[in-house]
Amino acid sequence: AAAAAAAPVVRARVNCSNMDTLVRVADGELGRGGHRIVLAGTIDAVPVAVKVAKVGAGAPPFDVSRRALLREVHLMTTQRDRSTPLLHGYCIDDAKRYAALVMERLLQWK
Repeated sequence: AAAAAAAPVVRARVNCSNMDTLVRVADGELGRGGHRIVLAGTIDAVPVAVKVAKVGAGAPPFDVSRRALLREVHLMTTQRDRSTPLLHGYCIDDAKRYAALVMERLLQWK
């Protein structure tokens, strides 16, 4: 029997002034909300969650998603308790209309 093909792995570089590392985004969605999609990823084999802003039909305007992401960054950097994941970094590219958060993957996100 032929071996099953491995799931494709997309390599995404998060490259902003506040973060420059290679994040491997594996095949798998952890969740979805009004503004963002949460994907499973790793940084040096450490599990992370990668939130990316929705784009395209049905997505909110980019400036709305951008403001929501910045509010989340503010909360994650000013509050620390068990339910707040550790923020590894974030990236906003207004020209490309791209926004992402890279954070600790909590236990409920398997």
